[in-house]
Amino acid sequence: MTTKVCSKCGEEKEDSEFYKDKSVKSGLKSSCKECDRKRAREMHAKNPSIVRSRALKWRNNNIEKARENYRLYKENNKEKELERSRKYYIENSEKERERRKQYYWKNRELELNKNKEYRKSEQGKLSNTRRRHTRRTRLKKTPCTLTLLQWEKILKSQGNKCAICGKRFCKSRPPTKDHIIPLSKGGGLTFENVQALCQSCNVIKRANLDHSKIVTWCAA
Repeated sequence: MTTKVCSKCGEEKEDSEFYKDKSVKSGLKSSCKECDRKRAREMHAKNPSIVRSRALKWRNNNIEKARENYRLYKENNKEKELERSRKYYIENSEKERERRKQYYWKNRELELNKNKEYRKSEQGKLSNTRRRHTRRTRLKKTPCTLTLLQWEKILKSQGNKCAICGKRFCKSRPPTKDHIIPLSKGGGLTFENVQALCQSCNVIKRANLDHSKIVTWCAA
């Protein structure tokens, strides 16, 4: 492990504490990272507009690298980014609603197609089911927590077959989500209270609760 003396603070530090600089023979900047950061903060405090213009110029010249850096930052700081976004939206709710509204009308066809594709996806179908269930259960106050991963586990545990008639699900016989304990009797849209039935069995079962005809996923 080689070391180098910083030209600013005069401390001897490891090479990893210096930024790379291909224009010099050693391949490293003469000042350490800590001194460079301190200088950048001081410059930003004195001339924020100049610093922003330099940052913008670098980003425009290195757009792909900037995007990758931001993507990695968001992955490593998910909670911090969510809190920042939440705080910004609360403070600028009216501005954000107007911005989203204008964006939608400028890109209406693109947004409609995107929403159409999402509704066709498994995640979109489940989201739509949860939304309908939530509306119906506002007064009943039953839970609505089923996720796509849980729904896939239910299908796998049932062998991709209807829990009542035993017929295998296919394109012409898609699975539907059935409340084992009906919604009218207080059953929620949860992992423990959902089974997969074909459309025909789901319609026949209706809101009846016949334990002799119901085989739950957890009993398999």
